Amino acid sequence: MSLRWSFGALGVCVGLGGSVAMAADVAVDTMPLFSTVQLPGVQPRQITPPPPPRPAPPPPTPTPMPDITAAPVTDVFARAPQAGTTAASNFQPHMLGDLLAGRYASATFPVLVPVTITIPGTPGFPNRGIPTIPPQTFVVNQLQFQTIVSQPIVTSGAFKISDNESPRPVDRFFASYNYFDNASLPTGPYRRTFDLHRETFGFEKTFLGGDASVGVRLNVIQADGSYSDDDFGDTTIVTKYALVNSAETGNVLSGGLAVTAPTGPRTILPTGQTFRTTLLQPWSGFIYNLNCKWYTHGFSSLIVPTDDRDVMLAASDMGIGWRIYQAPCCSDNFLSSVTPTLEGHYTAALNHQGLDPLRAFSFPESVFVLTSGIHWGLGCNGLLTTGLAVPLTGPKPFDLEALAQLNWRF
Repeated sequence: MSLRWSFGALGVCVGLGGSVAMAADVAVDTMPLFSTVQLPGVQPRQITPPPPPRPAPPPPTPTPMPDITAAPVTDVFARAPQAGTTAASNFQPHMLGDLLAGRYASATFPVLVPVTITIPGTPGFPNRGIPTIPPQTFVVNQLQFQTIVSQPIVTSGAFKISDNESPRPVDRFFASYNYFDNASLPTGPYRRTFDLHRETFGFEKTFLGGDASVGVRLNVIQADGSYSDDDFGDTTIVTKYALVNSAETGNVLSGGLAVTAPTGPRTILPTGQTFRTTLLQPWSGFIYNLNCKWYTHGFSSLIVPTDDRDVMLAASDMGIGWRIYQAPCCSDNFLSSVTPTLEGHYTAALNHQGLDPLRAFSFPESVFVLTSGIHWGLGCNGLLTTGLAVPLTGPKPFDLEALAQLNWRF
């Protein structure tokens, strides 16, 4: 019987132990997550918390496209942008010009020449009552044709390459006005003076990507004073090609040919012969920027006539400009830039030197003209130029030249 009580007591103990264990499991399972409470004799379950979410990766940075317009140009032969879109700080204005005429011709004009006439006296005969008549002298004006030297041939117009021209090929329309005060025949006893008005109209168009261009100039002249003449002048065609046309520095080295066709009135020589000639003018030019404000430019040319009776000329033209004002954005300003300029123009005769009345055509040995002016930038495309020119060597072909030029780039 004692053995039965022993097994019964053992069963009771096992039953109570199982109940306590089940109660402990239920208590642990119903405890809050991450609780630190621990029942005695019971090992709590270890529950690992979930890892924090990873932050989203940043979006990929787009690769910028290369800025072609801002890329540095290392090729000195690179083409400059078209003139209508070139930055104003990288565009240099044209030269102004200087000459009145490219030759001087002998001409005849009717003039009144004082002539002294002496009537000899006659002896008298007092015994017969005939008085003595002394000789008498009279001065009368007779109409004669006197040869006058150095009539300037003004119908050639703006034939020099430096007249309202830039070494850079440019897309543009232009118009210019030149007034020459007291244009004269500097030699001869009968000096005839007149004032000359000259208007020039033309255009220039680029091709070959802006490295070459062709332009045309048309002239109209009006003269008043002792010599009067109103007519169309000769037509000049200008071709250009830029060997260096740098978009980075704005420097230019170019050359070309200017051809002046005798579309104006014929020249009548004292012999009665008429004269027409074509002028061929090979030239070279440059633009060099000293810094962002200062620049220099120039031309060198040889003017060759197709008639050997005409004068062959050599010309050198140099100018310097200083951009004293430049608007930050030309499209927002009516006056976008102000650029004073000073030019020196030297022209020398290679044949028929000196004003000689025995030759059909002649030219002073050399003429040096100083020209000054101001370029006024109008927006992004316009340029108005005003200036004055004075010859510094004699015989002076005129006393003073005033000019105005308007260029519109497209």
